[in-house]
Amino acid sequence: MAKSSTPAAASKAKATKKTNPTKPKAPKPKAPAKRRAKGEPGGKSDDEIQAKILNALADVRVFEIAEVPNLMVAKYTGFNSTDTKSYRRNVKALKDAGVILATSGATSILSLTEAGQAKCNKAQQEPMTNAQALERLEHVLEMFGTGTKAFEVCKLLSDGQARSREWMAKQFGVSTDTKSFRDSIPLLKKLPLIEELGNKTFKLLDVAFPEGRP
Repeated sequence: MAKSSTPAAASKAKATKKTNPTKPKAPKPKAPAKRRAKGEPGGKSDDEIQAKILNALADVRVFEIAEVPNLMVAKYTGFNSTDTKSYRRNVKALKDAGVILATSGATSILSLTEAGQAKCNKAQQEPMTNAQALERLEHVLEMFGTGTKAFEVCKLLSDGQARSREWMAKQFGVSTDTKSFRDSIPLLKKLPLIEELGNKTFKLLDVAFPEGRP
């Protein structure tokens, strides 16, 4: 006859049956990183964006360029499009504040109002030296996407003298038909930053010389 188990043995077996090894908890899935909207520069506050828009418009006013295509200002400010939400919001805020004018449509234009000019840093509006004006001119040409050759033409003409196409091309070591050089002249005339004289030479306009021509 088989012996019955003792109460102590039965209790031990019952405890063993109920006790299961603790399973490790599965790690919680990480939340996906928040993606910026396409064309949205990261880490910039509204104040920084608005300041850069105003500074861009103030830079061009130094050279008596009052109106700038909205898309150019957007790209200069770090946006790929004028339709980017934060850029559009900040342009509207500046317009509502009465410091800029903004036309509507695909070819919208931005310009400073008198209040906007007063808001910009006075030192930025009125460069004290010809050298400072030339530095600012580089930023203006960058905004207008004219390429480096256009600025190099301005540097050549920063001596205040009138120069021919042939003379300038020779300084660059290119022909007058080289595309980057050939295209820079009409761009600079259109802005306008240079003028063509009767003897087929070109010179920088007086606005590039706040101290006077050298």
